[in-house]
Amino acid sequence: MRLITAAGRKRPRRARETNAPVPTGSTSIYDLADELLELVFLHLSSPVCLVRAAAACRPWRRVIAAHGFLRRFRSLHGPHVLGHFNAGAKTQFVSASSPPGEVSLHVRSRLSHDFLANFYGLYLTDCRYGLLAFVHNKTSIVVCDPWTRQYRLLMPPLELKLDFPCYGAFLLDADETGTTSHMSNFRVLCVSFFVNKHGGMGRTSVSVSVFSATDNRWLSLATTNVDAGVVAAAILFLSILHTSKFFAGRVGGSLFWSFNGTTVIQVNESTGAFSSFFMSLGPAGVDDRGMDRGKVRAVVHKDSRTVRVVCIVEKELVVLQLMQGRGVCKQEKRVDLFQLCNVEEGPGRPWHFLELISDETVAPGCIMLSPNQKCSWMFLVDVETMEVERIEKRYWHKRQMLPYELPWPPTIKACL
Repeated sequence: MRLITAAGRKRPRRARETNAPVPTGSTSIYDLADELLELVFLHLSSPVCLVRAAAACRPWRRVIAAHGFLRRFRSLHGPHVLGHFNAGAKTQFVSASSPPGEVSLHVRSRLSHDFLANFYGLYLTDCRYGLLAFVHNKTSIVVCDPWTRQYRLLMPPLELKLDFPCYGAFLLDADETGTTSHMSNFRVLCVSFFVNKHGGMGRTSVSVSVFSATDNRWLSLATTNVDAGVVAAAILFLSILHTSKFFAGRVGGSLFWSFNGTTVIQVNESTGAFSSFFMSLGPAGVDDRGMDRGKVRAVVHKDSRTVRVVCIVEKELVVLQLMQGRGVCKQEKRVDLFQLCNVEEGPGRPWHFLELISDETVAPGCIMLSPNQKCSWMFLVDVETMEVERIEKRYWHKRQMLPYELPWPPTIKACL
């Protein structure tokens, strides 16, 4: 029998009933398992995204704030370089070549250190774990966190107060286990070159001390008296200039300076031990006065613990090995740079080392150099194998550039 409406039209048939279960309620972010959330968060591109996710809700914040998660995130992504500060006086922040889109102008503006305007004579010597270390008028040290705008003024150890020509302040791990530093637990290493005068005679000394913010005190690592004429002259020269111009590098757990193309100075970060090495670059008549950071670098290869000093002597690249306990450098390689890099030789092409100011880094044991500022190419050289890679010249600087990493771990409180 057909069902007809009063108007003579067919009445629509009822849909067949199904046995599909009726949902009991809608799902939300609170229904996602912590394991699934952690998997998603581990694939975020940067710590900035991580902080934003933590600000979304308490369940997400609880997962991200867990110590185990932050450790795994760090192992997958490594440090996030936001830009670089140039070492020395009148330091400025230079953004990375390709900053991630989520890093806003507001975030980058927080990296200004204008809150230190009352300190005159600031000289930036290190940047690590989101902290900056300055030498202040060679009489004290200032450590600051530009992200939180906190700072701390450190007066010298008592035994150095009368004569404190601090040449550099270098941030260390918070402890021997490699814990990252922040304003409450940082350690900073102070290297001082000075002259003790006794009876009219001057004796040059190198003093290495460490300040611990956790213990709120200085610890003297070592004091070395230097009597050799050339080495003593080099130390006095460095202390008077007070510049990063002759800082050759920080590799293999040591700090290195060069002087006049004849001397390399090494300070061990762990023990404070001081060493000096004579290097003969020859031939006679070579002008060594320009042998600054642009011409001398210390490197250590990723597969070796051997520290090498690499020098540019006119058109040649000279690789030297430090002979520990003998005080000399042994020449390993000496190559023509124009031939090595397949570049046409011409006048007015002084080779010099470069530093990247991008979010990329030069691999351990490699150096970046170029024949002159007008050249459109720069060359990456593996010191161990002498393999060369030609790269389009961009995002470089001749001054010492210190990479700035976003503070880690980020300040996230699961209770908020």
